Amino acid sequence: MATCSATVEPGIPAIVKAFTGVLILAGIFFAYVFAFNPGLTFPGAAITDYSSQLAFYGTGVRVIGSVVGLVIALALNSPRLLAIMLATRLVIEVGDIVVGIATGGTVSNNIMIGVIAVLEALAIAKLLQVIKEQEGGAERVREDRWQRSKCAALRRRRWALRSLPFARREVGELFLTEAVSDRSR
Repeated sequence: MATCSATVEPGIPAIVKAFTGVLILAGIFFAYVFAFNPGLTFPGAAITDYSSQLAFYGTGVRVIGSVVGLVIALALNSPRLLAIMLATRLVIEVGDIVVGIATGGTVSNNIMIGVIAVLEALAIAKLLQVIKEQEGGAERVREDRWQRSKCAALRRRRWALRSLPFARREVGELFLTEAVSDRSR
C-alpha cells in the first residue's frame, strides 16, 4: 500500500540566515556611516556640499532599503525572496567594485566588497538548491495527494467487498488485486 505522508518545505538554511544577519548588521552600521560620519570609513570625506550629501545620503538610503528587504525575507523565511534580495545586492556589489576601480578607490575596500560578493553568490547558489528541492517537494506533495486518494478508493472497495455475498466477494477480490497491481507499475 502507498504511504500517505506530506513533505514539509524547508526554509532558509541556517548558514545563509547567519550570513544574512551579518549583512543586516553591517548594513545598519554603513547606513549610519554614510548618513552621519563618512570619515569613519572614507578618510577625508565630508558631506558639506550638495553633491557629497546626495551621494552619501543616497547610498545610505540604498543600504537601508537593502537591509529592510533582507529583514523581510528572513521574517517570512522565504528562500525565493532572499535569493532575489541577494541577487540585487550582488549586482550592486559588482557595480561598487567597478566604480571603485574606475575612481581609484582603495584596494582594501574593493577586496572587501569582492569577498562579500563571492559570499553572496555562494548564498544564492545554496538558496537556488533549496528552491529546486522545494519545487520537487511540491511535486511529491501532489503525488502524495494522488496516492492518498487512491488509498482511500482502495479502502472503500475493501469495505464494500466485506458486505458482498461469498460468490461475488471472490470476483471483487480479483478486481481489487488487479487495481493494486496496476497502481504499482
